[in-house]
Amino acid sequence: MESMQGRPPAAEESADTSRRLTEDQVPQVPVETQSAASVTEIGLHVGLCVLAVTVLLAAFMLGIEEGQRVVLPMVDIPLPELCTAKRLLGIDCPGCGLTRCFISVSQGRVSDALRYHPAGLLWFSILVFQIPYRGMQLWRIRRGYSEYNLHTVGTYIVIAAFLLTIGQWLVRMVDKFF
Repeated sequence: MESMQGRPPAAEESADTSRRLTEDQVPQVPVETQSAASVTEIGLHVGLCVLAVTVLLAAFMLGIEEGQRVVLPMVDIPLPELCTAKRLLGIDCPGCGLTRCFISVSQGRVSDALRYHPAGLLWFSILVFQIPYRGMQLWRIRRGYSEYNLHTVGTYIVIAAFLLTIGQWLVRMVDKFF
């Protein structure tokens, strides 16, 4: 049995019912469902910000002894060699020198930093940028705004940093062996 407008009566009733619902009667999405993505995003931004702050604090607190060894400056205890490639194979890896580079930059010795790892300045800049960027993202998420989308630009910058890292490593390997 169809109504005069050509729709079944059930469709008319449901359309009328939805029109009669007040704002208080509209079903709400549970809060847990709404914030599940936000919790993941917040965790990511907080984690990356904490990591960046930790690395920067370590760079400010550590020192370099005799141009090679990373030390705890107050007690002059050298830290152990962390590079597995250097310990096992006797050669530097592409990341060798980044710790000393970060320490040098944090102490204002840019020329030393460039000597330890030329691409390290770009990595240091990326690390420093993480703190205000992640803070802004957290602020936007908490206020209900969408995140800034810097994925394309960020991807190009990280690719450039990786290419510079590999390039400087290859140059050092050629200089060392030839």
